[in-house]
Amino acid sequence: MLKPIVMLGSAGILVASTLGLSVPGSLGSNPLMLLKQLPEVDAEFNQAFCGEFLGNTNAMRVGFAVDPLKSDPEIQEFVANFLNGNESPETIELNTVFDTLQEQFPGAQYLAANLVSAVSRDELLAQLTSWDELAHPEFHDASTSVIKSGRRLVALSVLSRRIPEFTVEAANQGGGRFFNRCPHCNSVHALDLNRKSKTLILSCPDCERPYDVLAADAKGMMRRAKDFLTGFQVPGVGLIDASKDKKENILLIWKQVADRCTYEHDLSDFNESEVWKTSDDTWVQKQGDCEDTSILLVDSLISAGYEARVAIGWNGNIGQHAWVVVKIDGEQYVIESTIQDNPGLADLVPVKDASPFYRPEQLFDRQYLYFQNDSPDKVAMNYFADSAWKRIN
Repeated sequence: MLKPIVMLGSAGILVASTLGLSVPGSLGSNPLMLLKQLPEVDAEFNQAFCGEFLGNTNAMRVGFAVDPLKSDPEIQEFVANFLNGNESPETIELNTVFDTLQEQFPGAQYLAANLVSAVSRDELLAQLTSWDELAHPEFHDASTSVIKSGRRLVALSVLSRRIPEFTVEAANQGGGRFFNRCPHCNSVHALDLNRKSKTLILSCPDCERPYDVLAADAKGMMRRAKDFLTGFQVPGVGLIDASKDKKENILLIWKQVADRCTYEHDLSDFNESEVWKTSDDTWVQKQGDCEDTSILLVDSLISAGYEARVAIGWNGNIGQHAWVVVKIDGEQYVIESTIQDNPGLADLVPVKDASPFYRPEQLFDRQYLYFQNDSPDKVAMNYFADSAWKRIN
C-alpha cells in the first residue's frame, strides 16, 4: 500500500508510515443521560449532523487561515458502510479502518481518524469538534457517519487528502504528486513528478526497480518512450524481400538513416535539458542524437518486418548511450545509429561480442517497455529472452 502520512485519534502527532491504536472519545459521565431517549439515527439525521460538524469545523479553520474542508462522497460512503457493517462499533480499531480504506483508495495519502461515543447528539458533536487534527492544513476532506449502538451514539470521522493516479495525460497538465502501482512488486507508492525534467526513468521505492521511461518531445509534452516510435517507414523500402539476404535489407535501411542524419548533441545526454524526437521528426530534420536516431532506425526496421528494439544503457567507451538491437533468424545484433558513418555487413556486431561494451538497462519497441529481470551479464547476452526482460505495456 501507499506509505501515507497518518494522523491518529486525538493525539495530534504526525506519524509517517505508521498506524497506531484507536483512540475512542469520552463515553460520557452523566448517568441520567442514559435514561434520555436517543434520536432516530437515519440518513436525514446523518446529513444534518455531518453538515453541522463540517460547518463548525470550517468556521474554526477560517480562524486559523486554513482552507475549508469538503466532503469526499466516496470516502463518506466507505465510512458509513464500515461503521454500519461492524457488530461492535465502539471497539473499532483505527488501524483496521486505515488498512481497509487504503485497499479501496490507494491514493489516500494523508489520513486521520477519530472514533467517539456519547449519550446525546450534542455531546457527540462537541467531542468531534474538539479534535485537534481538524485544524491541520494537509487535510482536504472530512467524512463522518453516526450509528446508534445500544444506549449510545457512535461516530466515526475520517480526514483525508487524496492524490490522483499517475497518467501521462495528468503529468502533462503540470506535474505534481501522484500515486502509482509498481508492475513488479504490486506496491502502491507516491510519485513526485517535476515537469522541468525532460527525461525520467521512474522507479519503485519498495523494490527499487524501474518501471517506466518518460521523455519530453519537441513541444515539451511528456511521452512514454515507446510512443516516440510512430510507425515510420524509410521511403522505397517495403517489407522483407524473401529473395534478398535479410542482412542486406537491414544494411539498406541502416545506410539510409546513417547517410541522411547527422549527429546532433543535446546539452547533456539523458538529463533534464534534453528532449526526444519522434522518428518522423528526426527524418525530416535530418539530425538527432543517439536516442533520436535509434528510434528512427528501430521504427524503420519494424516497418520492414524485423524484430528490433531501442536499448538504453551504458557503453564502455561513451557512457550513457542508446543503440539498436535487431534479431535475424534467431541471432541478435547490435547496430550503432550514431557513431557509424559508412556501415557495412561487418558492422552488424553479434550481441555476444558486443556484451563487454554494451550494457542495456531498458529496452522498448512500439508496444512495450522492457526492464531487466536478470543479472546485467545475462541481459547483455540476450535482448529478447522473456526470462531476462520483464515486459510492461
